[in-house]
Amino acid sequence: MKVIRNSDRPPQRRAHPLPLLQRLIDSTVGATTMTIWRNELNSGEHVLRHSHDVEEVLLVTAGRCRVEAGTDVVDLAKGDAVIIPPHIHHGFRAICAQTAAVTAILSSPDAQTVWHTPPTIIDP
Repeated sequence: MKVIRNSDRPPQRRAHPLPLLQRLIDSTVGATTMTIWRNELNSGEHVLRHSHDVEEVLLVTAGRCRVEAGTDVVDLAKGDAVIIPPHIHHGFRAICAQTAAVTAILSSPDAQTVWHTPPTIIDP
């Protein structure tokens, strides 16, 4: 068993409008089958459309958010999750006054991200 301490994996403040990101689990800490990232989104912050080479699950752990994947748009609340297939363009944004939190679980410890241009901002 390997313990990964929250305090050993500090979150990264990225350029606006990207949310705070904590890369909790990936190959750099010895994971062999998955990646886990935590996103904390304040009002106005969002993750622009991108895709991964592997399946991704987005789990809302606080607040509410809007997820756009391909041509689908869905609003999710705390406890809701969505499965995004590989290579599907997707993004998400907070749609609540308080901080929203989204945990991303990807089915590879070295998942590749492709940012799509021109960047699309999901309508509030």
